[in-house]
Amino acid sequence: MPVKVFLVEKGGKERDAHILEKYQEKLKNVLESREMGKPLFESYTKKIDNHAFRREYAKNRYAEILDDRNDKMDYRVFDKFVLEVLTKDLGHNRLDVVIYNYLF
Repeated sequence: MPVKVFLVEKGGKERDAHILEKYQEKLKNVLESREMGKPLFESYTKKIDNHAFRREYAKNRYAEILDDRNDKMDYRVFDKFVLEVLTKDLGHNRLDVVIYNYLF
């Protein structure tokens, strides 16, 4: 079962991102029909609101990671460990960027 995807973003920046548990089986089915190492999408319309998708992902991923912890709210009413994982998943370096752009 795939748990991460490898992404190449604008500017050639590379990173891994966790797949939300509720989508892992669906993505596995999609990937089984694709050639290994090929992009999942060749291109897509610029009309897609990427930030809305990233916000939805961030909120769901935060809740998913938090479920495995003891609700340790130690950084601006958030769990710092969870924020660090989520920040990496989203390709950012600063916790406050994730808080203010995706979680509020």
